Amino acid sequence: AARSGRSGVVTFGYALFDARGRRVAGTFDLAMPPLGFADVSFRDPVEGADAARTLTSRLPDGSRLVVGVDSQALEQIDHVI
Repeated sequence: AARSGRSGVVTFGYALFDARGRRVAGTFDLAMPPLGFADVSFRDPVEGADAARTLTSRLPDGSRLVVGVDSQALEQIDHVI
């Protein structure tokens, strides 16, 4: 499930892609990013196009799991620190 910040905007999310590269589940609406860490664009249901920092891992069956955080949330954390 997605985690929402105080504004109700999704801050953490995930996506699951099958071995053919089709998104089959998840809260992030995005194209399949490369393996490893990446800065990506996704469609936020509230704000429209938005940026996120993701980590993509290949699963044993060839599918890919993408987990990430909205870049705005990262900027807010940096500001607090």
